[in-house]
Amino acid sequence: MDKQSIYQLAGLGGRAGFGKRAAIVVIDFQNAFASGASASGTDMSAACRETRRLTDAARPWDIPVIYTRVGYKPGGIDLGVWGTKCPSLIPISQGTWEYEWNEHLDVREGDVELEKHGPSAFFGTHLAPMLINRQIDTVILCGCTVGGCVYATAIDSCSYGFRTIIVKEGVADRSQEVFDLFLWNLDQKYADVMVLEEVLGLLPQKQRE
Repeated sequence: MDKQSIYQLAGLGGRAGFGKRAAIVVIDFQNAFASGASASGTDMSAACRETRRLTDAARPWDIPVIYTRVGYKPGGIDLGVWGTKCPSLIPISQGTWEYEWNEHLDVREGDVELEKHGPSAFFGTHLAPMLINRQIDTVILCGCTVGGCVYATAIDSCSYGFRTIIVKEGVADRSQEVFDLFLWNLDQKYADVMVLEEVLGLLPQKQRE
């Protein structure tokens, strides 16, 4: 049997859908990963532009927009084992080009910016209590990479009890093969993968409920 048949037989692939109040979490669309000029990244400008479409549409409905990025002390002295696996993270620190947001985003003063030190946006940050305090039950994810920080964040989001939506056009990876496999697996187990137009159509409806 192919993987789709195997997963269907196992009863996987259900839909969680939207809850009553959503927040958008944009993961690590910074130059280190989302720029073709970076040795550790690739050109993710298309996904960044689609993320901008989502955040632009969300603002009139008072939907929180939260941006995360990784950053460490010079030399990566606070990076830990992850730096052994991914030494390209070491140069990413405040004040460097790698640390800065991709030019296609629109990070505003009223948005929340979180610095994280691990793959998941929830690990070691106040993201979960912040969402709970604002009575958020649905997390809409954009960002990179699908096989890394998006994957880790989606699993934690599901584990915390949030309905988790991944915008297909708003996420990216260095490899198309990894993108396809990890996004498919997320859609089967931990999140609902949805196209941008469908998400845009649901935002005002859900925020009015």
